[in-house]
Amino acid sequence: DKDMDSAVLLLVIASFYSSVHSQSCTVPNGKPNCVCETAQGTIDLTSVAGKTLSADNEKYTYFLKPCYGFSYGDGDCSASNTAVCQHNNNNDDNFNCGVIDQEQIYIEDNTIYLQYGDGNDGRISIITLICDRSADTPMLTAYGDANHPKDYYFDLRTKCACYDGCKYTARKKSSQGSSDDSGPIGIALIVLCLVGLVTYFIVGALIMKFNFQKTGLEIIPHREFWFLLPFLVKDGFIFTFGPVINFIRSKAKGENYDKLEQ
Repeated sequence: DKDMDSAVLLLVIASFYSSVHSQSCTVPNGKPNCVCETAQGTIDLTSVAGKTLSADNEKYTYFLKPCYGFSYGDGDCSASNTAVCQHNNNNDDNFNCGVIDQEQIYIEDNTIYLQYGDGNDGRISIITLICDRSADTPMLTAYGDANHPKDYYFDLRTKCACYDGCKYTARKKSSQGSSDDSGPIGIALIVLCLVGLVTYFIVGALIMKFNFQKTGLEIIPHREFWFLLPFLVKDGFIFTFGPVINFIRSKAKGENYDKLEQ
């Protein structure tokens, strides 16, 4: 019994330690793996992915493009799913140090990491994300693999590494201080209207044909209304804008009369 109690106690302590020293990171639906939702806020690196970042270390130049990947030169980095590329400045050899398919953000001891695996010959890249709300331009620092062969370490300093650090920038694009969703909503409404109209004609035509045994133009539902619609639109236009047009014409005739009298 004592051994069982001790085992349970150790399990509880281990679970508590794990919960304290690590945080869950959830990728929102439809977002790339460089977006991470936590209890403290969202880490969103999509703004950083606008251009390829680079950093030099000894004879190598390292290139990083999170979220979407890129291709660079010939050799191992030529595939479009490259996330981190190591370029030898002496002989122009390229080595893939991680692919975009293996991208993940994780948090340990309140430190946020961005990691890529499945690189050339087992290479992996581990990037420490450093929150700096004043860093509008991301800065990449490369440390190479001196501590552990083929494990490449980097620092990425950016405001986007802060919780909700880049959300405010996205919302500033709206004059009211919030994002404008009117475009997608309007498109959705137009699509729904078109789908409803097409469904109306198809279902109506089927009912007229099979239930009422109609043929030819008679299968069009509410045929009389649709044939009269152009004339109704014309009458409405005349009724609405006719007085304005008549007023303009009368003013024009009055000016002509004045000119003749002069």
